[in-house]
Amino acid sequence: MTETVAAGWYPAPHAGGELRYWDGAAWHAAPPFVPPGTAPGMSRPHPYGPAAPTARQGVAVAALVVGAGALFLGLVPFVGAAIALAGTVLGIVALVKRQHRVLSVLGLVLSGVALVWGGLVTAAVVVSIVDAAGSSVDAEAPSAPAPEASDPSDGTGIGPLAPESGAGSFAEPLPQPYVSEGSSGVDYRAEVRMWDDDATAEVAAWNEYNPAPGAGEKYVLVEMTVTGGNPEGTEASYAAYDLSLATSAQDVYGPAFILGEEGGVPLLTDFGTLDEGERVTGVVAYLVPVGAEDFELADYRSFYDF
Repeated sequence: MTETVAAGWYPAPHAGGELRYWDGAAWHAAPPFVPPGTAPGMSRPHPYGPAAPTARQGVAVAALVVGAGALFLGLVPFVGAAIALAGTVLGIVALVKRQHRVLSVLGLVLSGVALVWGGLVTAAVVVSIVDAAGSSVDAEAPSAPAPEASDPSDGTGIGPLAPESGAGSFAEPLPQPYVSEGSSGVDYRAEVRMWDDDATAEVAAWNEYNPAPGAGEKYVLVEMTVTGGNPEGTEASYAAYDLSLATSAQDVYGPAFILGEEGGVPLLTDFGTLDEGERVTGVVAYLVPVGAEDFELADYRSFYDF
């Protein structure tokens, strides 16, 4: 070879094509001469140092692109969340493969934000669909029949529950005392009598905070004597809530809340728990029509003599 041939490894024609080193001026005999930085079969060193290997960054770039796309598509239900999930997976894979860290992390962050945003949008759409479906079912479901209007003479509806004739009816009320029974036996007994069939002025004088009757109404006061019958005790005020006042028209009126006179006539609600056999007497007020005069007691099952 001539001097115009650059130094390097070549097949030596004088050695049967054996790979020998040509230094630009002469062949080197076997064993092969190995210049610094070279080896048989290797190319010559790069004049500016070894070339850096090109790293593969495809997954990291894909994570960034998909994350950015998911962020823009986050308002699209289901689609945005699905793309964001794919971008999150790509970002994680890129980090595991040690690809470009900045691209991988940025793609992962964009995908994470898009995943949260897309998830919220998708959840809102699902809730709207479920609500709409429920409303549709409710609209298609047959509505319950409206309750029939009660006879005005029923008052609060005691008429259909109490017997129309015979013992316990308004015409044939049951005798007193009224006996309330529970699962353990007799809770209490109550004896009731009329105290004042028009006590409007009296109730107003007891306390300034007592509500005035409405137009066409008056206060009626009855006296109840209650005897406890439950070994575990019973509230004296139960009788006031269990017994209502029924007029001759069979309209029924429950007790009215009033305040008593300090040091005056006790109200039945002023008493607490009664022991078995304990006996107390107190007054109960009812608001009834002004023209009402004939009364019976009622417990929504039967009428009782006054």
